[in-house]
Amino acid sequence: SSSFKRFIKFKNLVEEIDGLNLQNIAFKDSLNVLGLTFDLLILDLNENLTPNDIGVLIEVVRGGGLILFLTPKLSNWESCITNFHKKLIVLPEDHTRLRHIFIKWFIKKLKEGKGIWIYDFPNIYGEALQPSETEKFKFESVKNAIFPKQLYDLCVTQDQVQALLNFEKLLDKKGKKALVMIANRGRGKSSILGISAAGLLFKLGEKKPLFLVFTAPSQSSLITALQFAKISLEKLNVKVKEFKINNEISALKCRYGIIQVLSPYKALSSRGKIIFIDEAAGIPVPILFKLLKRFKISVFSSTIHGYEGAGRGFGLRFLKTLEKDESIETIKIELKTPIRYSSNDPIEKWLYDALLLNAEPPQLPQSINLNEVIYEKPNLEEWFNLNEKPLREFVGICILAHYRNRPNDFAMLADAPHHQARVLKLSSGEIVAVLHLAEEGNLPEEFIDKIAEGEDIHGAVIPSCIIKHYTPLKFFAKQKGLRVVRIAVHPELEGKGLGSKVLKNLIEESEALGYDWVGAGFGATIPL
Repeated sequence: SSSFKRFIKFKNLVEEIDGLNLQNIAFKDSLNVLGLTFDLLILDLNENLTPNDIGVLIEVVRGGGLILFLTPKLSNWESCITNFHKKLIVLPEDHTRLRHIFIKWFIKKLKEGKGIWIYDFPNIYGEALQPSETEKFKFESVKNAIFPKQLYDLCVTQDQVQALLNFEKLLDKKGKKALVMIANRGRGKSSILGISAAGLLFKLGEKKPLFLVFTAPSQSSLITALQFAKISLEKLNVKVKEFKINNEISALKCRYGIIQVLSPYKALSSRGKIIFIDEAAGIPVPILFKLLKRFKISVFSSTIHGYEGAGRGFGLRFLKTLEKDESIETIKIELKTPIRYSSNDPIEKWLYDALLLNAEPPQLPQSINLNEVIYEKPNLEEWFNLNEKPLREFVGICILAHYRNRPNDFAMLADAPHHQARVLKLSSGEIVAVLHLAEEGNLPEEFIDKIAEGEDIHGAVIPSCIIKHYTPLKFFAKQKGLRVVRIAVHPELEGKGLGSKVLKNLIEESEALGYDWVGAGFGATIPL
């Protein structure tokens, strides 16, 4: 590809520089570098601008490191059709109706960000930035610690020290326990999982070997935790045997017990007593509760603001349910201090701003009349380019209401021609309920036959479901409808009928516009 040719050309230019080791990684493999730290990151965005990739990769660079974006000339970039765009085109659409709102937003945010320089020949934009000193970690001596001092010596922030002290509470064998740890990316969450797992093995496995399970939505998420578990045990002069499947660690074994990596589903039938669940917000909620029930000690770890999405929603909702259960002792931890760079790092601040990772629902006025809410189809171009406050409210409500929101989702809303938004807002302007919609159906006969034969057609969730499971009704796919991708209500106003109201308004509007159906394609609960 042309991007690989650019990489080879660049590598040939710089290969004489001592100590520079360049790796070429495809965007599709970007998850493999999570937990690693680099001095230089070069992102070739000429053909690809996928928000999730930006969210994953930016924070792998240490403080004082350099990030380079290779892009077309900015005036040309605005109208480029990227690989991400190509995935947004679904039948019967073509590229002509693609919106280019997200790239304009991204360029705007690059120009606004501190610590970012733009060379757009012949112009240079940027602002000189005085780098802040990285905070030197002063270790406060830990008194009466149960885990060995060697484990505390591996901590690099006081947050981590406090987290490790909290993990010691799991050594008390009385009753059922759940520990919930949340953090922004780059706070050393994964390393603490590994260090504490080693501590639990070392202490609880003295008399009888301990069986400990590690799980996550993706096994790649566990690389750092497993590495630190191994390092920690070796610091305690414990010999560790490593087992691998497909070049990934599947288990660590020592005389104190075993740490086994299992998928969330396989973990349910394991014989382990303790489970560590990383990126728990990415695992379906019913599975989380089954795991909680199955294990005596459960550790749930999740990112708050990150490309994985919805850590705050997970913390709010999952903790709320846990705290109601008096039979479980709940321990809460939050890591705040960054490891790779200083607090208030301008590039991290830019990342959260550009990808709306820190979007929040609006603060509500004291007096609210829910009978006077306004149903509206927003102008997305206006939201992204002129007035981002309602956009942040929209995304903030989605984040707190759902377990899975990623930067790709709001970029899809911005650019996909078949995606739309609807809101309910107060007379004072605050958004209180949101709908993310996708237009589906209107499929030609040839594609209906392909789906009936088992082929997957992108962007036809509900028509495909009807064709495959109710084949005599396959003509349904010719009908045009709206699929509810997301529905969410402000967390302070749930249970007051706003979700039903926004759906009622949508159905009335759809009928008036000539749509044939309104549907949804996500897991349903009785209240939902």
